[in-house]
Amino acid sequence: MKKILIIAIICASSLTRAVSQTQAPSSLRDCLKIALERSHSVAKAELETEKAEQKIKETLSSGLPQIEGQASVINNLRVPVTMMPGELVGASGVVPVAMGTKYTGEAYAQATQLLYSHDFWIGVKASKKAKELYKIQKARTVEEVIYQIAGAYYKWLRFGDQADALKDNIEKMEKVIKAQHGFTQQGLAHKLDENRLKVKLSNLNVSRNELLTAEATQLNLIKLYMGLRTTESLNLQKEPMGAEGLVLQPLLDEPDFSKRPDIRLLKKQFELKELEKQSIAAKYYPSLVAVGNLKTQAQREEFNIFGDRKWFSSSFVGIQLNIPIFDGMKKRAQSKQVKIEIEQLGHDLQFAGQSANVEIQNAKRQLRDAYQNVLAQKENLRLAEDVFTQTEARYKAQVASLTDLLNAEVTLRESQNSLYSQNLKLKEAGLDVLKAEGRLTTLVETP
Repeated sequence: MKKILIIAIICASSLTRAVSQTQAPSSLRDCLKIALERSHSVAKAELETEKAEQKIKETLSSGLPQIEGQASVINNLRVPVTMMPGELVGASGVVPVAMGTKYTGEAYAQATQLLYSHDFWIGVKASKKAKELYKIQKARTVEEVIYQIAGAYYKWLRFGDQADALKDNIEKMEKVIKAQHGFTQQGLAHKLDENRLKVKLSNLNVSRNELLTAEATQLNLIKLYMGLRTTESLNLQKEPMGAEGLVLQPLLDEPDFSKRPDIRLLKKQFELKELEKQSIAAKYYPSLVAVGNLKTQAQREEFNIFGDRKWFSSSFVGIQLNIPIFDGMKKRAQSKQVKIEIEQLGHDLQFAGQSANVEIQNAKRQLRDAYQNVLAQKENLRLAEDVFTQTEARYKAQVASLTDLLNAEVTLRESQNSLYSQNLKLKEAGLDVLKAEGRLTTLVETP
């Protein structure tokens, strides 16, 4: 059962590679560009920005003319009664008089126009600032997507490099087994030694199959982050994973976290809170509104509202001045709350700056250490390859033992794995430096 599963995985991986080779290889930059167009996370962030644009229009709408209309037909089951002086009807004292008719029809239209409101203009400023806030949130989402894809891409490279290295090791081991088989046929070696080599070869094949599976899994993860379906082909372009071409000058630069989305987000929230405080203060100012009203009415004793009988119209225009006088100290309490929130944001901003500074320093230190480790592991691999080559030649010459050869192969494989592991750490450390400084988008901008 395990053999069938391994064969199926190899076939699927080979088929994926074959299909992918029919399209032009995609570099990391190409993948990031596709992700910015198709990523679900980026699309949601873009929708939030569009929603903020509509919020601005909603705020501006309160400064435009407001027109409303209403029509009604009322059946007065009991006509309203009003107390009137009896002299009007030839009686003494105060008498009840029914005012109105059984049926009443009414329609009116009213228009208002805001002439002055200090709070209105502050609301407009706040809504525009909110749009900028959503743009920063989108930038943060973009950086998160870039970080995810780049990290997955470097892991994909590592698994591919390890699989290629094991393929070379397998070919070397097959040559050794072929030579060992000749020794066995000639009676110069035991069959046991040949079987030990075959076990080693089988283990190498299993390890390579596991790496191919991990490589295919990582490719599907990249597709997910990019917004692609797993059925869509993606031919990734390989790039060197070593320290060649690495520029270490940024390690000497002063920490700069002004471009970090989280810092920019806090600053924008600080600005919005300041506007909120101004908005509360603006509610102490009066507001001025122009009003116009047109009304028509019909009164009937029978239900013939829309008959030929006359409707009576009325209209008025005016200016309404709204003056806030006393609200039970409500606005004062609201203003104090906002002041406290501004102080809290100040502490958050200060702590975020300190944390960003520590994050940048740590990321640069990790990058520097990873660079030195890659150079050291690269030299170790060169020595391990030399030891294996010489041990292999000595073994074929019947000078070195099989144990020496197997130990040399284990050392070679460990050196390879260590180098690929350090290469990945180097790439991840570079990503962390870009993330800490808010410069991940340079991976898309730089060709």
